[in-house]
Amino acid sequence: MSISSIITDERDRYVSYFEAAAQAAKAENPDSVSEILISLNNEEIPFPYRYFRADVLGETPDGSTRVMELWLDPRADAEGRAFDLGPVTLEIHPFTWCGVQVGFDRQLSDESLIGDFLDKWLDLEDAAYNRGEPISGAIHSATQIETDGTFWFSPSTSAPRRPMLCSISSTYWSTMAQAALSSRVRQNDSRTDELTSEQFGSCLTRCRNSAISKSKP
Repeated sequence: MSISSIITDERDRYVSYFEAAAQAAKAENPDSVSEILISLNNEEIPFPYRYFRADVLGETPDGSTRVMELWLDPRADAEGRAFDLGPVTLEIHPFTWCGVQVGFDRQLSDESLIGDFLDKWLDLEDAAYNRGEPISGAIHSATQIETDGTFWFSPSTSAPRRPMLCSISSTYWSTMAQAALSSRVRQNDSRTDELTSEQFGSCLTRCRNSAISKSKP
């Protein structure tokens, strides 16, 4: 399989799961909405990392805000592969589209390119929603760059196939010898995580559904 086909297949697998799981959540709670853009009320988290899109947002019977993360594990039969791309070797380990992470063997010399990438694909203006598209095609969240002392990891994201391919193929490859595509090890085996408003604080600052338009403590 090619790099493009591996990435495309994994994205399609997750999008199908996401659409079905989101519809099931809305059937259980008709007031639920999906892909709502939220900003955490924490100034210590820099822009744009404090923004994320809730997979599903709704209310519990007692009126508390509930945020659901729709998680899909990597394929059980997935195998790692390495691609020799001339100056750089790309390793693709088993990964899931809702938690894609790219690692490089050297520190990134210019992090502004990743910032530009996130500014565009977080879709802070809700352009896809305004166009009436069924899913946003936007990144739902991104982590800050971090290192384990050997590899430097770019933001963990979910995004449409084309920008993901662009980020892999164009970000700093001229100075890298090795890159890896993977996902974090998940500590919770649950496929659907629920976070209450008490766990993430009063964080809802933008919402396009008037039925759930106010922050809750």
